[in-house]
Amino acid sequence: MNVRNPSDKIVFVEEHEQTINDGLWAPIVVPGRTSVVDQLAGRHDLRNLAKDSPDSRGNATFADGHVEYISRGEAHKPERLLPTKSFGTGTTP
Repeated sequence: MNVRNPSDKIVFVEEHEQTINDGLWAPIVVPGRTSVVDQLAGRHDLRNLAKDSPDSRGNATFADGHVEYISRGEAHKPERLLPTKSFGTGTTP
C-alpha cells in the first residue's frame, strides 16, 4: 500500500492518560473493535484548557518521520488517519 501525503498521516501520538486502555491509539470508534475515542494527550499544553478541549495540543509523529505539536481536533481528522485519503481533497484512489 502506498501512503498518500505521508507528511500529513499520523502514525504515533502521546495518548491522554485517561483514555489509555490497550496500547493502541483509536482516534475514531471502530464498530466491533473500539467503543470509545482515544484522545491525544494535552499534558504539555500549558494553556488552561478543559481536559477534553479539541484545542488542547499534543505531540504526533507522522509517516514521513517528522513530529508536530498539533491540536486534538487536527489529530482526529480522517484525512490525518487514513493512509490512502488525500489531504484537503477528500478523495480516495
